[in-house]
Amino acid sequence: MENLIYSCIQLLHNFGAVIVVSVPVIVLLYFFSDQDKSLVSVVGLIYFVLAGWCLQIFSGISFAVTSYLLLGHIPQLDGVAELALYVKLFSASASLILLVFLIYMSVKKNPDLKRNSAIKASGKYQGVNRYIVAWGMLSLLSIGALSGAAFLRWYA
Repeated sequence: MENLIYSCIQLLHNFGAVIVVSVPVIVLLYFFSDQDKSLVSVVGLIYFVLAGWCLQIFSGISFAVTSYLLLGHIPQLDGVAELALYVKLFSASASLILLVFLIYMSVKKNPDLKRNSAIKASGKYQGVNRYIVAWGMLSLLSIGALSGAAFLRWYA
């Protein structure tokens, strides 16, 4: 039963990882492609990545809670595993802050960027370059979290 519980939590964690890594990378590839950029719904994708990070955080906390309930303690981490956990925590926290800032900037500061509205990467709307930089940062943070997960898994 213990393995089934951990497997279900890992499944959720993996789906969250797919979202937080793939969406920013795909958005960046799309921005730098030769395709017409007028159909990119920035705010909708921000909410999707935010949901992915929330799933990551929820499932990560679920690992600790499950260990505590089943084993009576949270696994002790040291060295590489502890550093990997800090990388994951930093990546998740920084991504949440960045996503909340992007939502605020999109909806409050720029009336052209309402939920489900489109932008042009050519620079027609003010702030598009900030979006490209933000999606790049989200990509790096998600890759950092995924890399930390590999070390955390094997050094814990």
